[in-house]
Amino acid sequence: MNISAILVLAALAAGGYFLGKTLFRADTKTEDRRRRAIELSNWTSSNGLPEISKLLIAYSIGDYSFLLHSLRSISDTLANDESARALVNRFLSAQLTKKLSTVEGKEELIAMVERALNVKINRDAIAPTATELEKVVT
Repeated sequence: MNISAILVLAALAAGGYFLGKTLFRADTKTEDRRRRAIELSNWTSSNGLPEISKLLIAYSIGDYSFLLHSLRSISDTLANDESARALVNRFLSAQLTKKLSTVEGKEELIAMVERALNVKINRDAIAPTATELEKVVT
């Protein structure tokens, strides 16, 4: 092989690399958005918002007709005061359950209640969290 053939092969390889990188960059951005939508869907599902989770899943798989259906369903839910209140209550209940599962969360909630009601809550009156062994025994 002479030097010109090697240079032509190197130029073709470099050109192919940059062309592939340019063509697949947009696809990578789309896949990243869809991956983030799935992660957000998992978060919304675990936080009591399954309607939004369904919407994000529909977006992530590219099911735009179901996406439109989900948007209409959420719009109908929010238009009705009773169902909107139920949605908010479900979300807040999930958040409260998460807060109450840790000592730090409980302390934060107690402090919030003390500030809101302008009272002092006796921490000794609150039952301590059971240890792992106590949870198994009871």
